[in-house]
Amino acid sequence: LAFATLLCWTYPAGLQKTPSYNYAVYFTGVCLGVTTGVWRCPRHHSVNAAATLRQLRGDFPSLGFFVFAGRRFILGLLVVLLLRAMSKEILKIVVSPVLRLLKIPHSNHEAKDAGAVVGYNVMTPIRLLNYAVVGWSVVEPCFDLFEWLEI
Repeated sequence: LAFATLLCWTYPAGLQKTPSYNYAVYFTGVCLGVTTGVWRCPRHHSVNAAATLRQLRGDFPSLGFFVFAGRRFILGLLVVLLLRAMSKEILKIVVSPVLRLLKIPHSNHEAKDAGAVVGYNVMTPIRLLNYAVVGWSVVEPCFDLFEWLEI
């Protein structure tokens, strides 16, 4: 968390107009989310959990494995996409007032009708946190749902 915050604070916008800056923000956010999820739910990511999953899914080339993986993939994809869409809308509402409360100058540098570009690009923390939710959702809510549905 400290590294991701420091990275976004140090480089609030790319030096040049390039998509690689946004990719770096996405990657950092996903790493932050996955790390947080694994840290919060060690019961899903232990040797015992791996052994249990191995028994449930069967061997690799079997039909049981593909059914197991297919169900988890489709359900997991739906959960991730739903949480990503919800978090994006919530973050658009929340991040700007939080920055204003902290007296951090900011504006949306990418808005078409943006007048003067001021301070921090508000889209950077929105993207970082949105993709942190994506990374977290793969690790914690999906596994909780799979456990609840016994798949």
